[in-house]
Amino acid sequence: MSEVRRRLEEALAARRPLVLPDFGRIRASALVVLLAGPEGPRVALTRRSAELSAHAGEISLPGGRPEVGDRDSLATALREAEEEIGLQAADCRFLGTLDETPTITGFLITPHCARPGPRWPSCWRFPSNSSWTAGRP
Repeated sequence: MSEVRRRLEEALAARRPLVLPDFGRIRASALVVLLAGPEGPRVALTRRSAELSAHAGEISLPGGRPEVGDRDSLATALREAEEEIGLQAADCRFLGTLDETPTITGFLITPHCARPGPRWPSCWRFPSNSSWTAGRP
């Protein structure tokens, strides 16, 4: 394991995320998928399809609003990651949760971090709501 990855995983495991009141914001979750690349750590991002009625063309992390059946915000983030980029919960290792973040579009995002297993990204797919998926530093 690289020194950077080890230190990052230790820091995520040790931290307590800031939890904010929603103040009328819509709660949502995102998965920060940390990738190992030749230039160093990267994050998986998607560009939302131009045909979507909401958030069309936006660059985003996989994520979204909770649905019935999601037991918590991590479950929401993992479900959305499977829907948007093909990353199944069984194929990733949860690393920790970052501080909740309000957005200018009225959401309160809970970002969770995970590292994919060796099967991924060979299973990346391009679903109808994303036009591309890529790793960025």
